[in-house]
Amino acid sequence: HEVSLVQFDAANKADVEAIQQTFEEWSIFDNCFVELIRDIANWLHGLAKPQKDRKIFFLTNQQYGFEKLNPSEILGEFMVWKPRRSNKVEVEVLQANPFHNYDAGEYRQYTKIGQSMLDEIKEQYAGKILQLRSDKYATGFYEKNGYKVFAQIENCPPGTIDYFLKKEL
Repeated sequence: HEVSLVQFDAANKADVEAIQQTFEEWSIFDNCFVELIRDIANWLHGLAKPQKDRKIFFLTNQQYGFEKLNPSEILGEFMVWKPRRSNKVEVEVLQANPFHNYDAGEYRQYTKIGQSMLDEIKEQYAGKILQLRSDKYATGFYEKNGYKVFAQIENCPPGTIDYFLKKEL
């Protein structure tokens, strides 16, 4: 299936609105992290000077007209942070549209959304150390993709286990 990768433009109000709409639609699901993306997008939108070390991307079915994203075409969103003068890149959030994720079962229209986003991150940041935080539900997905758990996070909310994972490319 042909998809497009679009970088969030903090100066484009339509991009901010697209993230808000995905938040409203996707947040009915547990373990959905699009709220964090929305909050960072609003923060970036309000800054006078653009941030170059933090980037948000959309994986979308949309093939043209990217200046006005169609939220119903967005398959996933991810956010990365690359500190200046560092060999490390942190994947802050990677969220596939929950209507198309593994748990949707036979109703799932698209597959490998998360895999496609990870592949793009690996390509863009080849030669860097990729680090991310995962809850216990997604750790298997990341381990299957070559990430190794290197720390368990203390003081998590009751009933959850969070891990730091990393992969050297």
